Amino acid sequence: MSTINVIAAPEIRVSFKSKMKASERPVVCCSADAVPLFRQHWDANFYEIREEARMLLLSTKGRVLGIFTLSVGGLCGTVIDPSVLFLIALRTPGTKSFILAHNHPSGSTTPSAADLGLTKKIGEGAQLLNLRLNDHLILSSDSYLSMADEGLL
Repeated sequence: MSTINVIAAPEIRVSFKSKMKASERPVVCCSADAVPLFRQHWDANFYEIREEARMLLLSTKGRVLGIFTLSVGGLCGTVIDPSVLFLIALRTPGTKSFILAHNHPSGSTTPSAADLGLTKKIGEGAQLLNLRLNDHLILSSDSYLSMADEGLL
């Protein structure tokens, strides 16, 4: 008779808790809808001090599921790890699309070559996972640029 060795393995759980009914969640249809939501979650005191990146997770109907802080960097940049971004999107039930946003402490909303390259990479990755990158916003303290509005997606 053989003995079966039991190996302990951590259990992985996926959870999502909302304090809001789905019908009460805001709907995001365009960059003008998303910018105020991002600004609510950004500490205005840090726009010109450090670069940060966040994502807004959306349902099939464009209802906001939540906002997640992807990274906090320094004066010259921040790193968005696509594997973390997709992990959050896939672990949030109901996510079908998302909007990225990051700020430029310089005050310029012009996308860098790195911004454009990362946006393309994330957009392509999203398609493989049956998700959609709706937009990538670059915020400054008094303005913003929408890559979708500018035809850069």
